[in-house]
Amino acid sequence: MAIQLDDGSVKRSILRDLQSGEAGAAPRIAVSFASAVVFLAGAMFVLGIVGIKGTQRWVSDEAIAITLLLALVAWLGSLMAIWSTFSRWRNLLGTIFQVLGTWAAAIPTSVMLDGMGGRYAEFWIAGTLLLAGGLSVLIISVRWYRASAGRTVVAQGGEVRVNCPMCGYSMVGLHEARCPECGGQFTVDELIRQQDYDALRPHKAAEFLKSVTSRSA
Repeated sequence: MAIQLDDGSVKRSILRDLQSGEAGAAPRIAVSFASAVVFLAGAMFVLGIVGIKGTQRWVSDEAIAITLLLALVAWLGSLMAIWSTFSRWRNLLGTIFQVLGTWAAAIPTSVMLDGMGGRYAEFWIAGTLLLAGGLSVLIISVRWYRASAGRTVVAQGGEVRVNCPMCGYSMVGLHEARCPECGGQFTVDELIRQQDYDALRPHKAAEFLKSVTSRSA
């Protein structure tokens, strides 16, 4: 989102562009990487403080696992905030984040179980990893089923779902069928047909069968 200054110059803010959805994939990737470095650096500082205040000369594996887990959870939360307004590939990104969150909990838990030892620790670890694998398959299946059903015309918030077919930019509120993000131009019927609305899928299937029939004839 650009801000017009008094001298006529334009000032852009990446935070405002992320919130409004105008930022593309490249700045989001850069901010995601920067946030990962920040949270990892914070985890290192925390472990350093724990080591200074501890009575031992080393930091336990459990403390390392818990600290890294908290840093990873915080990073995943920041990724959700960074990418939530990126309409393109939103369903795919949501699936990736949920699967990563599942393994972010499973792997440190397995490390802690291994550190605790015990005669049957390997069974607890195997059960934890199997549970994470099953949840991952379930998440992917549910997401895929929802995506295969097509989109509704109106979102839960009441706004109409209209996105650029080329870059995914939200075109709600525009006075023309031209995308301000990528410059793509469409007619009204082209824009509607490319929205992948669930109500349009029977028509697409009928058009496909008609084209196949005409080719075979």
